[in-house]
Amino acid sequence: ISVNPTWNRPIALAPGERTEARDRLDTAVYVIDGGSVRDSCGGARKETRESTSGHWLPAASSCVLENVGPERYREISVELK
Repeated sequence: ISVNPTWNRPIALAPGERTEARDRLDTAVYVIDGGSVRDSCGGARKETRESTSGHWLPAASSCVLENVGPERYREISVELK
């Protein structure tokens, strides 16, 4: 397993802000400041991600993450090759 350094970085989204659409490899996520987000990978679904929690996200295409909550959302994600 190797880490893709391009996507080994924090993501911070203000309320209503979203990431650009992109293909995603298998990804480990650590949520710093949790909140309600909509993840468009595999169909749009709204979920609550708790602060200081970890998640595993399988590879998918055309992914967009949108902050649909009232507070700032922050995570660190590491894609694995």
